[in-house]
Amino acid sequence: MDPSNAELFKNHNLEELELSNRQALTLAAKIHSLIYSMDTRKAPDPEAVRGFRRAADLSVLYFRTFTLWRELLWRNHAMAERRDATGEAALRRVAAELERLLPEWRKYPREAKDWFVFRFDPEMNTAPGWLKRTSVAEIVREIQSRLRGQS
Repeated sequence: MDPSNAELFKNHNLEELELSNRQALTLAAKIHSLIYSMDTRKAPDPEAVRGFRRAADLSVLYFRTFTLWRELLWRNHAMAERRDATGEAALRRVAAELERLLPEWRKYPREAKDWFVFRFDPEMNTAPGWLKRTSVAEIVREIQSRLRGQS
């Protein structure tokens, strides 16, 4: 079991996770709506507006994917802890939702590759050499700990 999955499960109950996911999706939808409310005919640079719209579309897709991914990891860990028919049905539902969403990433091949949507590529170097392939939170904690030790 991936330790990060265990941490997600241990630190957040399903209700907290679902609330957080809803908040993220709501905010992404608001940003998307605001960006699409811009009138390209009145914009000094209509091409920039199209770029913003692409970014807004991608952001909504990312948050839809990420929130489903988090729920999938949580539910998968829950099933490892205790199997039951209701939990298994929910896990299947989330997996199917995520599977249906993945083809939308074909419109964003570079981002899909960068974010390992379709496959993990250990040869891909999208981060500086000094940056570990770990979470931002872990890097921040490590740096803060080192800085506390220097003061």
